[in-house]
Amino acid sequence: MRSIAVIGPLAAILLVCLLTRGSLLATKRPEAASASEGVRGTPAFQGGPPALETERRNATRSALQPGDDSDPQDEAQESDPSGEAATSTLDLFVFDSRTGAPVAAHVSFWGAQVGPGGSRLPSGLRTVDVPTGGLCLEACPAGSYEAVVHESVPVRTGPQTFEVKGLYTRVDLSLHPPHDFGCRLRVRDERGRILSDIEVKPGFRFESSYLPEAIPSDGSETTRNRNPGELREEWNDHLEHKEDTSVRRNQWSHRHAVDGWFDFGRFTQASREACAGAYYQLRRSLGDGRYTLCELRIDTRDAPPSEEELPFDLVAVLPSTQFVVERIRPPDGRTGDDFRDFIQIESDALPVAQCRYAGDPWRSVPLEIKIQVPGFTAWQTTVRAGEALTGLPKEIKLEKAPPH
Repeated sequence: MRSIAVIGPLAAILLVCLLTRGSLLATKRPEAASASEGVRGTPAFQGGPPALETERRNATRSALQPGDDSDPQDEAQESDPSGEAATSTLDLFVFDSRTGAPVAAHVSFWGAQVGPGGSRLPSGLRTVDVPTGGLCLEACPAGSYEAVVHESVPVRTGPQTFEVKGLYTRVDLSLHPPHDFGCRLRVRDERGRILSDIEVKPGFRFESSYLPEAIPSDGSETTRNRNPGELREEWNDHLEHKEDTSVRRNQWSHRHAVDGWFDFGRFTQASREACAGAYYQLRRSLGDGRYTLCELRIDTRDAPPSEEELPFDLVAVLPSTQFVVERIRPPDGRTGDDFRDFIQIESDALPVAQCRYAGDPWRSVPLEIKIQVPGFTAWQTTVRAGEALTGLPKEIKLEKAPPH
C-alpha cells in the first residue's frame, strides 16, 4: 500500500512536466516573416490567393527524395550572432496590376544594401523564371532587394523593393502590362504653320527582344556592384532584332492630315523585355523637283509609360529653303536663287515629350542646313527650328574652293 501511495504523486508530477514542456516548445516556434507590405505594387494583390501557395508547396514536396517528408520551411536555417536568420526561404509571386491575376514572368533582382550617406550598394544580379504558381528559392540571403519584372512597362517609380528576413519571406511583385496605342505626327514649316500635305516613304518595321538567359547570373564577378541604372544599357547588348523586309521601300505616297495630324497606326508599349517600331522618310515638295526631307523613327521605348498620356505624339518640321536663299552671297555676282538647287535641309521627327519647349514643341526640332555647290567650299550649320529665321548669319558668304 505504501508503494502505491508513492507512485501516485510521482505520476502526477511527471504528467505536469510533460504538459509544461509542450507548452514551452509551442511558444518558441518562430513566425514566418512576410515582405508583402514592403513591395511597391497594388495593395489589393498583396498576399495573393492562398491556393497558389498551397499548390506551390505541394509541388515542392513532391520534388523531395523518396522517404523525405520534411517541409523546406521547417529545415534548420543559418543564423548570425545577433539571432536573425542569415538566409530565408523566399516565395516569389507576380500579379497582373490590372486584373490581380497571377502571371508567369521573368524577374531580375539584386541586393540593394544602403551604404554611407544613403548610397546603394547593389550586388548579386539574378534572373529567374517565375511560374503562375510562384517560385520557391531556398537559402536566399537576408537583406534589402530591388527587382524588375521584364514583361512590365518601365514605370516611373523604378524597381520594386522588398526585404528578406526571418525563416520564410513571401514577396508579391506587380506586372504592369503594356498598352496598345495610336501614333500620330504633326508637321510644321519654319514659321510654325501646320502642314496638311506631305509625302511618305515607309522604311521597315522592327522588333527587338531581350534575351533574359543571356544576362549574366550572380555567379559572374562582372555583374557585381553594378549601378541598377545601368541594367537597361547592359541588356541592350543582348537584343535580338527582327526586321520586316517585305515593305516596298522605294515608293512615295501622298498623305493628308486629319485635324492637323498624320496617323501612323497602332503599336504596343515597350516592356523591359521587348520593344518595336518603324522607320519612315517624309518630304515636302518645293516645286521643280526640290524637297526638304525628314526622318521619322517610331520607337515604342520612347512612348509614355502611362496610359493616360497616350496617344504617342511626334512633331516634325519641313521648312522651305527661302530663308536660306535670301542670305546667300556668292563672290561672282550671282544671287542666292542661282544656288537654290544645292540647298539641303534635313531633320528628325521628335517625340513631343522630348522637346524642350512644351508649348511649342516644333521649335526644338534641329534643322541641318547644307549648301554644297560645285566649285565652292561647302557650308553647313545646325539650328533649331524656332531659331531658323533669326539664328542664321545675315549673310552666308560662299567661297571659291581652292584648286586641286
